[in-house]
Amino acid sequence: MSKKDTINYILTHCGTLKEREFLTILCDETTKDLARTFNDEAKNITQDVKLIEVGLVQRHGQEPAPNVREIMMKSDLIISLCKYSLAHTKARIEAAGRGARFLSMPFYSWDLLDDPAINCDYKKKAPLVRKIADIFTNGSSVRVSAESG
Repeated sequence: MSKKDTINYILTHCGTLKEREFLTILCDETTKDLARTFNDEAKNITQDVKLIEVGLVQRHGQEPAPNVREIMMKSDLIISLCKYSLAHTKARIEAAGRGARFLSMPFYSWDLLDDPAINCDYKKKAPLVRKIADIFTNGSSVRVSAESG
């Protein structure tokens, strides 16, 4: 798959971006070229796309600026390509409470687009993942073994 095909897969399969939805793409100086390509590919799906360079966030969970937060509140889908994750910010949590979907993609790079794991059918794997999550949630210990030890 080409990098553009993989970006399209992320937009449509992982983000479930649809026509007429409002997409916000967040980036910083380290990811702005990658974010521009996401922006270009997204415009083949919806014309309502906002690309915002937020400035270099210094740590995971750092709140975005108030103007960025306001745009997040209006979004159907937010893709964060910032070096550090915004997933645990109050802004992201509030946007999700208003119905926004959020793809957290910290430390993302062009090279990661070549990884075949990106094109996994995550929806098909969801029942197995839920089953394993329930086992971990309800269990109190884990034993890992293999033929080699």
